[in-house]
Amino acid sequence: MLAETARLTLHPWRPEDWSSFAPIAQDPEVMKYITGGIPWSDERVQEFVANQIARHAEEGYCRWRLADKATGATVGFCGGGRMHGLDDDIEVGWWLARSHWGRGLATEAARAAIHDLFTRVQLPRVVSMAARDNAASLRIMAKLGYTFLREQPYRDFIVHIHELTPAGFRVS
Repeated sequence: MLAETARLTLHPWRPEDWSSFAPIAQDPEVMKYITGGIPWSDERVQEFVANQIARHAEEGYCRWRLADKATGATVGFCGGGRMHGLDDDIEVGWWLARSHWGRGLATEAARAAIHDLFTRVQLPRVVSMAARDNAASLRIMAKLGYTFLREQPYRDFIVHIHELTPAGFRVS
């Protein structure tokens, strides 16, 4: 386990975790601002998990598997990764199972992941992006202290890129 919050644990991925993450990545509502609602195939989910395992081994961080602290069930991911089109910036992203939306869990997980990136990994800044229509993710960024950097096309969306430095990070 990497980190623990009041309601979640952040873990490195194991190859078998793909099957517990697949229902999240195959929910059209979860994928609305990621793929335009197109669910990932089992193969794409397995590839994602394998990439996170490799990133953790090579760089010491990844998009961590989120587990419900009470049940141990996979409820999403949160953490840092490199995104095509974002230069060399590390992008902090989060996905949650729809059943866990609206409870502040993404903010809680992001705080833990960002704290790790700023303290253990010692990054000087991180970025996050969200489709300009994704009000929930934009609210999370504001709660964490992110500032608007730019708007740009990304895949089939116009996204807002926000940046966060250790000085601007709101830990509570």
